[in-house]
Amino acid sequence: QARLWSVASGDCLRMMKGHDWPLVSASFSPDGMQLLTASNDGTVQIWGSEFGGCLRTLRNGLSWLTSANFSPDGTQVLTTSLGGDAKLWTAESSDGARVLPFLAVAAFF
Repeated sequence: QARLWSVASGDCLRMMKGHDWPLVSASFSPDGMQLLTASNDGTVQIWGSEFGGCLRTLRNGLSWLTSANFSPDGTQVLTTSLGGDAKLWTAESSDGARVLPFLAVAAFF
């Protein structure tokens, strides 16, 4: 589960439950309206940061994820896994992903 904390008060603002295994990555979208979490259960979840609900789940399959990040414009999500896969997803859809050559990842983001 992911928790969203207030920097000012130290209070937990939201708990977002949905992953079956521990998280490996969490980051905000560039506009701060969405939170991206990645887990060793092979899923990435995109959450609404204001209400904490899961907007969509991206399923990576059996490979353990190592990171997930929004593109600078927030329209895409890049995931990497222990299996060496790098996948580019459309942030607004959970339909499939484009597999990238691993060396192209550093140049893309």
